[in-house]
Amino acid sequence: MLLRKRSTKILLSILLAGFSTLALKNTSIVVSNFLNSPGFVALLFLLLIIFFMGSFKLITIPPKNDILIYITISLLIGVCWVFGFNLHVVGSVKINSLVTWVTIVLALPLLFTLIALFYQWGLKYLNILLNQNPLEKLATKEPKKYTIFEFILIFICWVPTLIASFPGNYVYDAGYQLAYHVATGNYDLHQPLAHSLLLVLFVLKIGKEIFHSYHIGLLLYTVIQMLTLAFSFELILMYMRKKRVSGLVYILTLLFFTLVPQNPLMAISATKNILYVAFLNIFVISFLLKNEIINRWGIKSYWVILGLLAFLSAAIMSQGIYIFLFGIILSLILEKKNRRQIFILGLIVTSLFSIYNGPVTKALRGVPYERHSAEMLSVPIMQLSSVESSKNVLLTNNQRRLIKEYIPNSNQYYKSGVQAISDPYKDTFNSKKFESNKLEFIKLWVKVGLNNFSKYVDAFAKLTAGIWYAPTDNRFPQTINGPHQFIEYVTAYPHTTDPYWFHINNWGNKIFPAGSKFLDWYTRDYPYQKIPIISFLMSPAFSFILFILFIGWQILTKNREYVFITSILLGVFGTLFLGPIVLYRYVYPLICMGPVMLTIMLKGRKESING
Repeated sequence: MLLRKRSTKILLSILLAGFSTLALKNTSIVVSNFLNSPGFVALLFLLLIIFFMGSFKLITIPPKNDILIYITISLLIGVCWVFGFNLHVVGSVKINSLVTWVTIVLALPLLFTLIALFYQWGLKYLNILLNQNPLEKLATKEPKKYTIFEFILIFICWVPTLIASFPGNYVYDAGYQLAYHVATGNYDLHQPLAHSLLLVLFVLKIGKEIFHSYHIGLLLYTVIQMLTLAFSFELILMYMRKKRVSGLVYILTLLFFTLVPQNPLMAISATKNILYVAFLNIFVISFLLKNEIINRWGIKSYWVILGLLAFLSAAIMSQGIYIFLFGIILSLILEKKNRRQIFILGLIVTSLFSIYNGPVTKALRGVPYERHSAEMLSVPIMQLSSVESSKNVLLTNNQRRLIKEYIPNSNQYYKSGVQAISDPYKDTFNSKKFESNKLEFIKLWVKVGLNNFSKYVDAFAKLTAGIWYAPTDNRFPQTINGPHQFIEYVTAYPHTTDPYWFHINNWGNKIFPAGSKFLDWYTRDYPYQKIPIISFLMSPAFSFILFILFIGWQILTKNREYVFITSILLGVFGTLFLGPIVLYRYVYPLICMGPVMLTIMLKGRKESING
């Protein structure tokens, strides 16, 4: 009987290894003759047999409901994997291809096994990887002094990046926000009013009027932003210490926050996304440390703190209020314990934001953005443009005429090769026509999509692939990267000929030229993407998969303690999938939440926010 059972496992391992080998070979970009040789394929097959045989010893057969969760997650990751590979290689996800779906099915055994190992074995043993966990002492011995030291350490590690870009990474929309105010005396509500006010206060008022230097003003803004983000990171580390997470995970997180260039680059960038990330980090940690805050300041103070942080998040980024409201609504549906408090929180924040967004904004001379509808329609605009500019599609003359009326330059979709950013198309979008007859546009979009579904899928994938797929060699020339840098650095966009940009010269390349050259090289060449595994761990796709695993963990453990923060993060993902392009600053909130999600899963199902 034992021999028969062992033989069955061996045969099953061989079968699953065969499926997995085919899936890996079908989704691997050949970079050398060796990797494509029969010898390497045979070696891969043998290693997979050993992997599956070892996995059988570690994995127990889960309940039926758990198996369904494992399969669902495996299927979702498999679809992203195969669709992304097809898009990378041939420029289409090939959703109608039988080979595509066969490859996804072949990949399921490997993905299912990895996910089962993660939930059943990885979370258990990763947390006790170090027998003598140094966090036991750090969490109890002089925590205040250690917190202050760590906060200072993070900031100091970012200072060289600040010097190299002195007086800060003046990119993205900051120059346009200042230029609009200087020209009109008003504030363009295309950008969040709160952030424009901060830029005007520091750069124009404090910098120019008090210190007679725009550079000093921008430097002060940058330093305050750096301190705020560093403080939010220290709160994350403090939460990890309190939960006695594995010392290895903790140290890796600290190294990521301090040494990986993406973080100081974000910290010094004059964009609203960074302050939003900081406020969101503080909001999430405050929510998780409910007992500590209530015991120290009382329950009313706890909800006041959450309300204030939620309002700041909503005010500093245009999509912030929509993310918050989505989180509130979903939490009210799924939550059990805190529905009343969450409802009151939502009501208070919404009321405050209505006052801020109404009479306060008007009093401060905020000018409504007339093309707001185009900002929300990036995905439909790109999908319709992809169909209109294609040959051999099912499109009537009337439908083609309507598309051209709504999107005048839709025929440039394939001619220009710009398919990863919607700006060139939504900038010409006929907002007035849309506002006068929204139903016509919706009907057009639906009817064209029903007849050209694969084109719609490809257009959506090209616009969002940077979120859910991580190529290991380079970025897609027409999808993830498009015409923009994934992380912008000031030397790449001097705006010397842009009449709508408020000019502040960068001195970093004179003060610290070696550092400035390094940052320019780092943001242009993406060297980390050339390193296997590291390229995946540093990609948004890793955070996307971790978030899926986090949701799966909550379902498997029947834990509803984290529904609220999960709903907020789900709202962030929603804005990403509907956005005009994938940039690092857009996905940064989810990347920063990675250590928090991992800590929650590692600490197990027994602990809860409520003690």
